[in-house]
Amino acid sequence: MRRNRTVYKIIIDNEKGITSIRKDELLTEMIEQLEDLTHDVDYLIRLLENKEEHLVKF
Repeated sequence: MRRNRTVYKIIIDNEKGITSIRKDELLTEMIEQLEDLTHDVDYLIRLLENKEEHLVKF
């Protein structure tokens, strides 16, 4: 199951408090790609654990 996530950069000034909250598109994209890769690796591990009839090629 895919979760939608958005990464925000929060800039905090010690004297003024929060000065900026911005969406970070690059970090959001990087996390989505990492989640995709993690999903693929998890799937591969499940295949290998149940390899009775499966042929796995790289």
